[in-house]
Amino acid sequence: MRRELRAADDQEREPGADRLAPLPDVLDGPTALYVLTGIKASQDDLEILRFIQQMPPPVKGQTRALLAALQARDEC
Repeated sequence: MRRELRAADDQEREPGADRLAPLPDVLDGPTALYVLTGIKASQDDLEILRFIQQMPPPVKGQTRALLAALQARDEC
């Protein structure tokens, strides 16, 4: 009985990181990002992230401030 309960419990658990880790290898970038984080992104979005990823920390901060200012301007 205990084994059966444990098996049922194992089937109901969400997959852990070890099970999710191979997903990016078989999914395209936007799909993998969505599955792992819940963030919907396009190929263009991912390309922008690749550019930002390579920037030094001070430039990343400036880029974040610029994007926030542009977003705030568009919301008005």
